[in-house]
Amino acid sequence: MTLQEIINSIESLPTEDREYLFEFMQKQRIEKKRTEILTNAEELKQAFNNGTAKRGSVY
Repeated sequence: MTLQEIINSIESLPTEDREYLFEFMQKQRIEKKRTEILTNAEELKQAFNNGTAKRGSVY
């Protein structure tokens, strides 16, 4: 299935189903981001404990 076919399928859904789909996708994105943050924090903690963490700033 192509992306355009998926978009067409979504557009053909009733409004309530589209809203549910968008809410579901947003929750999935939030959960994925949460998992990425946790993974990064665990890696940083490990690097800090090993003495390999680097300091710096982001501009």
